[in-house]
Amino acid sequence: MNTIRENLAELRVEARVTVVAGPVLLTLPRHQAGIVFLDPPYSQEREYAAALETLPRAPPEMVVAQHSGAFAPADTYGAPARIRIVRQGDNAQSFYAPRPSP
Repeated sequence: MNTIRENLAELRVEARVTVVAGPVLLTLPRHQAGIVFLDPPYSQEREYAAALETLPRAPPEMVVAQHSGAFAPADTYGAPARIRIVRQGDNAQSFYAPRPSP
């Protein structure tokens, strides 16, 4: 958490950011956010689906899920759909955004 706070200070965005620590399945539904960054332990692959499926019907504008490059999260979880994946060495980041309404 300290590294996250230090990075936010260096970017000078602390006033625009709220960092919430806690069990994701309990904290995520209780907070509104424009951007959510998920980084569960790589060995707990079920946590990605559980976390993304707890998002409210009006999900955040962006969800970034850090994961192992060997793991392939689903393209969609409820309202959010993956719009991009960036691989960096042994890990990857999947970017999710709300699907447009039909």
